[in-house]
Amino acid sequence: MNSTPMTNISYTEEEINSYLDQLCHEARLRFMPAIIFVGILGLIGLVGNTLVLIVYYKSFRPKPSRSFILCVAGFDMMTNVIVIPSEITELSFRYRYPTNGLCVFINFMRYTMAYGSTLSLALICIERYNKICRPLKRQITTRTAKLIIACVALATILGIPTIFQYKVNGVKTDRVGILGRVCEPSDEFKDSILPFIHSFLPLITCIVFETLFIVLYSLIGFAIYKQRKFRQQFQVNGALDKPKGMTPETGTKKVAKRHKTTVMLMIITATYVLSFLPVIILNTVDSVLQFRNNLNGAKFISYIIFIRLFFINAAVNPIVFGFMDKRFRDGLVDLFKMKHK
Repeated sequence: MNSTPMTNISYTEEEINSYLDQLCHEARLRFMPAIIFVGILGLIGLVGNTLVLIVYYKSFRPKPSRSFILCVAGFDMMTNVIVIPSEITELSFRYRYPTNGLCVFINFMRYTMAYGSTLSLALICIERYNKICRPLKRQITTRTAKLIIACVALATILGIPTIFQYKVNGVKTDRVGILGRVCEPSDEFKDSILPFIHSFLPLITCIVFETLFIVLYSLIGFAIYKQRKFRQQFQVNGALDKPKGMTPETGTKKVAKRHKTTVMLMIITATYVLSFLPVIILNTVDSVLQFRNNLNGAKFISYIIFIRLFFINAAVNPIVFGFMDKRFRDGLVDLFKMKHK
């Protein structure tokens, strides 16, 4: 009877580190399209949201819509400053993730910022609905707006499950006895309800709030259409009422400005929906079917890029402000004039 002798392979710490560095380098080259994509979005978002925060804070008078826009920009800024650099770190050091604490914190921040943006956009949607569809009803005052923004703390609560879901795990490499360190969902709580909550809570939250967005913004759009048609008829007939202290022209401009702000915020919300929903659906499907492990080559790289499409939202919002808000553009001009004085 022949026996195969067992061989114990041991490596020095230097050999282990050298091999893991080699794997990280190979992964970095493989993920370079995703790293460049996320890096560009982060740079655009960092510059853009910095300008939004400065201009809206300094140049706009306090009112609910301003407070909510600052809130959205704040969450986007946190995404650009904290979450995106951590994504680049994760892709660049695939097999040598620094610490377990960083893994937990970053994933908590990723989900909390996403929930925070969702809640902020919901507040904007409700404020616009009251302004356009129920102008004579009680409106959200600036003070009330500040109190309502406190509900964004709910984003923190919604992000808590990720604290228990993510950790640095050992992953096998091609060399027996050498394990890499990867930040990913842990199997520690796989028999509990936590994986279910982590997988389906984002989808449920997204469906609930996007239903809210669709319903309210549909009502808003219909109301804007009716108001424009009504005012056009009265202007043609010369029967437009003249409010006290306001000419018909100034009244029309005020309403037009309100409508333009609403359309701008609708576009921002639509961008959010289009960038978040496909990612959440894909992640939910993957949590059930586990198809990601069967992807390789270009398909895997495409998947890595696709699940990071939601970062588009944090970069695009300032661009929308720039194109659609003349007051924001004027504020930028004033800001740069001050810099050159």
